[in-house]
Amino acid sequence: MSPNTAKAIEEGYQNLVIDQQPYLQGYLPILNICLTKKFGFSGLDINTAGAFVDADNVAVVAPLAAVEIR
Repeated sequence: MSPNTAKAIEEGYQNLVIDQQPYLQGYLPILNICLTKKFGFSGLDINTAGAFVDADNVAVVAPLAAVEIR
C-alpha cells in the first residue's frame, strides 16, 4: 500500500490492492526466535496476511499509507 495506490483507488483507476504488514512480517519472526531461545516458547501463530483495500475502505487506510504505517 502506498499513497499513490490509495490515490489510484480513490480516483477509480485501480479497483483493489492487497495491503500487507511488512513490519510485522519482519519483526514477529525475530521475536519468535528470541522467545523460543529464552523461554522455550513454541512457535507463534500470528496472522499478518494481507487485507483487501478498495473504494469502500481506502479512506481509512490512505492516511496510514501516507505516513508509511500501512
